Amino acid sequence: MESTPPPPPLRIFNVSAKELVTHFLFTWLTFHGMSTLHTVALGLLSMQTNKVLSDFLQGSGTYIQILKIRDAYTTEGIDLSPCVNLRVLRLGWICLLPKYPPGSVKFVTEVLRTVNSDHFEEVMIVIRLAHGTMDELDAFDWEGLALVLQKPCFKGLKRLRFSVSGCREIMMQVVRERLSALPQEMLEVVQWTVSENYGRW
Repeated sequence: MESTPPPPPLRIFNVSAKELVTHFLFTWLTFHGMSTLHTVALGLLSMQTNKVLSDFLQGSGTYIQILKIRDAYTTEGIDLSPCVNLRVLRLGWICLLPKYPPGSVKFVTEVLRTVNSDHFEEVMIVIRLAHGTMDELDAFDWEGLALVLQKPCFKGLKRLRFSVSGCREIMMQVVRERLSALPQEMLEVVQWTVSENYGRW
């Protein structure tokens, strides 16, 4: 890394790359330091890469206010606790079908357990629904989500938004029922946008 040039003073860093490239980029940023970042978009691809991301956040996490995680493969090795000024967290491509990674149904809960920011305003969860049946919706870790949102760091949460690929009305009903302990005015269910469909959210 000594021979690589330092990164430019980026405000937004959007990574959509294969695992090896992601690994290199965040190792590079960690080596040189990055104090200008406001928004980071990335994927949690494997334990090894997640640990590299966590090392990066140890040094630069205090500057990040918006974090977008769009690949729900594994949370093993990830730690968002250094992001003490985080205001917006977006978690995407949660798929509740059995053929997809089994960890995806608890992905949101496991990520939120590592959060340690008192400035939280919004959490958005992007879910891919195939049929919108109750079996599919029941697979989501509603109980775990309700429990983790009781952490003191979420006391200032203003909006919990679900963005779904279909069945918006059914999803809204389920959200209100399963998260009835939360203030209902903070709950929102919206339809996927074209940008979300292509990962640009």
